[in-house]
Amino acid sequence: MFFMKKFIGLILINLLFVFTAVKAQVTAEPFAMNPQTGSHNYFGVRVTLPHIYDNDVTVTGFIYDDGNGPNTNNPFSLTVTSGNLTAETAANFYQTDPTASAAVDLGSIAISYGGVIVTYEAADCILKFNSIGDLKAVIDQLDADYDNYNDDYDSQYPNLTEEQLDDMDEQNGFDEFQTFKNFENMFGGFCSKRAEIENTELTWLDNDFSGVDPDDIDLTYDNAENTIFNNTYSFKIGNDVYQLTTSGVFINGILQEDGGNSYIINNESKILFAGNLYANLNYSSGPMASNEDIFSNCKTNKRLRSPVTTLPGTNRATRLKVAIHSIGIMHSIKGKVVHFKMKNGKPKRARARIAVRVDALVRDVVCTLIDPVAKNDPQTVGTFNKRKELRVRVSHIGGPIWRAFQGDVVSSYTTQDGFTDQLPLKW
Repeated sequence: MFFMKKFIGLILINLLFVFTAVKAQVTAEPFAMNPQTGSHNYFGVRVTLPHIYDNDVTVTGFIYDDGNGPNTNNPFSLTVTSGNLTAETAANFYQTDPTASAAVDLGSIAISYGGVIVTYEAADCILKFNSIGDLKAVIDQLDADYDNYNDDYDSQYPNLTEEQLDDMDEQNGFDEFQTFKNFENMFGGFCSKRAEIENTELTWLDNDFSGVDPDDIDLTYDNAENTIFNNTYSFKIGNDVYQLTTSGVFINGILQEDGGNSYIINNESKILFAGNLYANLNYSSGPMASNEDIFSNCKTNKRLRSPVTTLPGTNRATRLKVAIHSIGIMHSIKGKVVHFKMKNGKPKRARARIAVRVDALVRDVVCTLIDPVAKNDPQTVGTFNKRKELRVRVSHIGGPIWRAFQGDVVSSYTTQDGFTDQLPLKW
């Protein structure tokens, strides 16, 4: 008997998920009693995991008559025990009339990742976290998994040049973003912003850097953060909906951090001076006029990217990016570089021996200097990674919102063969 499969139910997985390069998803589906007996049709529910887990997996949801619309009157609960892939109810778990089939609805998927529970609410295609701390734990784990995955792969070919490693990547079908995709695939049907941006970039590259620019829709310049955002740049903390926009962060529809105009500050006797932290970059910022409108020039949630810049005398190009963000009470400054190369007449991401750095003067909500911060990747200055992109982030939870004046945040990169560039954040 034909019946419609729907992957929507409530999945509670109390375990620490260990990544593998698996693209399958947890599924819940009805199955028919075979043969059917009596004056009714009977159906059970079967849950299937994408791979074996070390802990029990509990899946709950609802089954109902297909065609009558979703309802919550007939819940089910199944536990897939450690070492197994499936669990199912009895075949006569649910009764319909003789002409009906069954459907299964799924409401959410809750999975332990990075030591915390992440819940996917399927109806709104949104991820939910219990706290800002949990959110940061997941982002940090996504970063760690990405770095470990790429480092482990690269370590297999320590003597290959970047060009040879590009060829090996193609031969092996290596995907630098696989760990992000693994996380996304834990939540069947999740519409991550990262995936949307990646697909936009592939089209943009295929059209020779024309059409929709992926960086025009990327508000964070950060793969890990974009992985937890849905396609409307939203996530939830408890019952609160956080949404990142070009205007700033909204919580439950109310703009948060860019409400500087609500502050009235007497700045006549205060001279703010940004010291020359960037001597090595030949960049410095100077004193601000005492009557300058402080909140017209001191901002958060700002980003800037360079044009795609051809490296002289080569068939290669780079794009440099810089950003400052405050999402709820999680604040960060970032620098990022992406490297491209012409191959078969089309620009492609390609590896280069490259290093990236970000320097910043971090300020509080009234734009008083808190601290200078800086970070390199690789950490040791003068060393390089053979990567298609590198990103550095300095982040902080709690305390004041991070802000900056124009020029306070500077991203820079250097290649082993001597190419370098810098990008001060301006708006």
